[in-house]
Amino acid sequence: MEVGRKLAHRKTSKFPESPRERVRLYGFTVSNIPEKIIQASLNPSDHKLDEGLCQTLTQRYVSIMNRLQSLGYNGRVHPALTEQLVNAYGILRERPELAASEGSSYTVDFLQRVLVETVHPSMLTDALLLLSCLNQLAHDDGKPMFIW
Repeated sequence: MEVGRKLAHRKTSKFPESPRERVRLYGFTVSNIPEKIIQASLNPSDHKLDEGLCQTLTQRYVSIMNRLQSLGYNGRVHPALTEQLVNAYGILRERPELAASEGSSYTVDFLQRVLVETVHPSMLTDALLLLSCLNQLAHDDGKPMFIW
């Protein structure tokens, strides 16, 4: 019950006021992406399925999942584990304020050390795999792993 209250609060929380306020997006999990693809492909005015958009989104999803599987990601294990990790260790409540010299401190090596020091040993191997997957997806997209 307590977790439910925390999750309900998190679903509506926002970053602190800033020139560009960002809403945290929740409700999207790897487990429900196919459902969300259908929802995103429905025309809001007549609720008809945009088959082209649905196909494009589905192809992107399949491509990403194939890429993750090649890295060791298991679609039957890792989505639930990811939710467990977020529930156990939380989320950032606000954007980190990094000085210019500290901006590069969120390297994969640094994040691996944080995981080793923080995550329970029974989940560590999978947590490190998830970090590796995030890093590879960011690399494949040519974007940073985190957008502050």
